Amino acid sequence: MKKILIALLVLCIAFIPVLVIAQPRYEADFSLTVSVNGAEVKTIKDYIYVYDTDVLDVGLNLKTNEDFYAGPLSAEIHYTDSFLEYNDFDWNEYSRFYSACKSYSNLSLYQEEISFLKLDMIPTTDDCVKAPNLLNECLINIQLVANGKRDDVAQVYLDESTIRNRSNPFGSTYFACYTDNGDLAGNRYDFGSEIYLDFSKASIKFKITDSGDVNSDKRITSSDSLLIMQMATGIKSLDSHQAIVADVDSNGKVNSSDGLAILQISAGIRTINDILNI
Repeated sequence: MKKILIALLVLCIAFIPVLVIAQPRYEADFSLTVSVNGAEVKTIKDYIYVYDTDVLDVGLNLKTNEDFYAGPLSAEIHYTDSFLEYNDFDWNEYSRFYSACKSYSNLSLYQEEISFLKLDMIPTTDDCVKAPNLLNECLINIQLVANGKRDDVAQVYLDESTIRNRSNPFGSTYFACYTDNGDLAGNRYDFGSEIYLDFSKASIKFKITDSGDVNSDKRITSSDSLLIMQMATGIKSLDSHQAIVADVDSNGKVNSSDGLAILQISAGIRTINDILNI
């Protein structure tokens, strides 16, 4: 009888569903957006084309999932200083994460072998009781100025190799999260294999162009359009450099289409990226 009871008990245990408690996945995606002279660049292929002295506004965007209650963030925003000059920045005051970190948010400029901006944001009890989750917002806008010559290339990016993890415990980039439903007085998960930081969309390359600046005054105006039209109709001839920059759409010919494109750029109807990034 005893053996039968034991056998039945074993059989019952075998059919009890095994409950597996899934480890939460803490996901944070970073991306960059760019406006050139106030116009947002929506289509990006290999490069964003800019003219010398153009003003670039680079926005750092953050998206987190439901389990990621955003804790202290430290990140390095790298940029190529060969033709990009740091000018200024603005916090996005409508950002929920900035609101939680208002008492401790800082951006510092470092100019060493590689120039970068160090971003530090820490939620404090002075600003919130619960850390925010489900973020999808711009944190900060950084203003850079282009200063270079035709075909110079530069980049703005978050460096994946700086992420702090178990194999890189002293990495300078980290993003902690609170695990007790965002309670700042609760537990915090600082770094590890359960935190996933995605920088795949946090890199943008720029290339200097002088397309359309036929008179080399570092401005795109109707005067450039007129010169191109005169060349296309045989009224004027241009030197070898002017012929290169007059071929705005890079199709190997200078014609009225190039003149029209420059006229539209000078009037603010189109941008050079509308033409070169297609």
